[in-house]
Amino acid sequence: MEEKEVAQGLFDGGVRKTFCGKKEMYVALMAEPTFSQFSKFMPVSKKDEVSAMRTLIKDCFIEGDHELVNNNFRFLFGLMGQLTDLLSPARARS
Repeated sequence: MEEKEVAQGLFDGGVRKTFCGKKEMYVALMAEPTFSQFSKFMPVSKKDEVSAMRTLIKDCFIEGDHELVNNNFRFLFGLMGQLTDLLSPARARS
């Protein structure tokens, strides 16, 4: 099973585990964004989507491999790709 498929299958109580990267597995435990976090994200995302996503991820990060947030490559090509899955429930409710 591919890592992306594994990541999409792990969702429980507003918390998602995301796996991506070159090491055997990077793990980030993320909370679903709150209304205030999502409200802060939306206007900024219209001007600078990457910075807005990084801020939202830092706000929602619970624990795990900090390289996913702090390393530009891991963030851009790993965690940022999973952000769409994390935001889907929040966008549906707004």
